[in-house]
Amino acid sequence: MKMLRIGLFLVPALCAAGPSAAVEYTIWHSPLLFEPQLGSGLVVEQGSLSSSIVVSTASPTDDWIQVPLTLPDNVNVKRVQLCYQVSDGATYVSQIRLSRMITPDAGSVYLDDATDRNSTTPVCETSTTSTLPVDGTYTLLLRLVFADAADTIRIGAIGIDVDEIVSSASLP
Repeated sequence: MKMLRIGLFLVPALCAAGPSAAVEYTIWHSPLLFEPQLGSGLVVEQGSLSSSIVVSTASPTDDWIQVPLTLPDNVNVKRVQLCYQVSDGATYVSQIRLSRMITPDAGSVYLDDATDRNSTTPVCETSTTSTLPVDGTYTLLLRLVFADAADTIRIGAIGIDVDEIVSSASLP
């Protein structure tokens, strides 16, 4: 059986599928690189578990945090998975946005999901986009709404579900 290397994993090669086959997988990102946008009143700190962050504020606010994503250029983005928990249901993640930039004077928003996410228990939720080819730099932005200065939002892993188009000509 022929095997195909994708990242650190080997998967069976699907030569019988025709000239090309889509292989779907998730690229996981740590939230530790999230930072507030300039001028924001948000504070981002490492959580008690070393791979999470806790976002807080000194007063009720509605503001954004952002993280650059590292994605291979031979994939299509399908979904974004956000693992999070809010301390109070009145505080929530109000928007998940995925933007792309190539030149410094223009950017495009490819995912703009305004579903309120207010789970007070740890959960991972998915936001689906139309098939989005990776052809520039991508940034994930989260719009956070704090009802009270005592509230916090914990962010865990960020998963980017992608499919990679594999040509049978490139298979071993």
